[in-house]
Amino acid sequence: MANITNSEINIVTKFFENFTASVVRILSEKFDTDVFDKIDFPVNSVSMVSDTGKLKGNNSLYKFNCAVEDAKGSFAVVIPEEFIAIASELIMGGKAEGAYEGTLSELEVNASVDLFAKILDDIKFNFKSLYSKELVISQEPEIVLKKTPQYNETFKNTGFDFAISYNLKLGSEKDFEITVLTNAAAIKQLLINIDLLEEVMVQNISKMLPPKERDGFSDINNIADIKINIAAELGKIKLPIKQVLGLVSGSIIELDTYDNADIKVFANG
Repeated sequence: MANITNSEINIVTKFFENFTASVVRILSEKFDTDVFDKIDFPVNSVSMVSDTGKLKGNNSLYKFNCAVEDAKGSFAVVIPEEFIAIASELIMGGKAEGAYEGTLSELEVNASVDLFAKILDDIKFNFKSLYSKELVISQEPEIVLKKTPQYNETFKNTGFDFAISYNLKLGSEKDFEITVLTNAAAIKQLLINIDLLEEVMVQNISKMLPPKERDGFSDINNIADIKINIAAELGKIKLPIKQVLGLVSGSIIELDTYDNADIKVFANG
């Protein structure tokens, strides 16, 4: 089981909060607003998990793979079957009253799979906008239902050790816990690839070094592979909006620096 610090958990929490809007947006588009006038999807908690079998209940398991550059990971979303029944009913124009009777039909499953695919597409779009990198998601996700023969075994042996728990609120009447399962190591590698964990990693490495080496990281090999964002600043200037709106290609802006002045270089801000 990979170790993950409190600082890293805070970063992971903020990272996953970036994509709650995708869930709300797609559900709001697909659901009748007369039935559920408000949809919320906040992150509840982010934590290590040792026994995913405890999440069974009346839940299904929606599994898929994703990759960002050379970082690859598998995910499973634990979804209440009652929510799947309600979602499919609303998509097909119903009012979601008494939609779930203990099992799901093939029609309900297909409708929900299409819904989840649209949410993932929206997440991919948001990911590209936020991090300028492509999020590649497998085109053939797997959904394991309570009635599936391998249901118990699949939940017991997911191979995942990390959980992101959400609270899906449909209006004031329906409340569902949705849990995303993955591996802590995969999440850390993903966030390293999009430059979100370098600062935390440097702090952790500093704590692991002998006291005499902490100041200035005298043993550079300990941090040689850490990526750092470098920015060079020639100067700064404040302009009124009126003047900014008048700028065109070729406009000259006088900065607050002198000839032969030093260039300021920033590493990770």
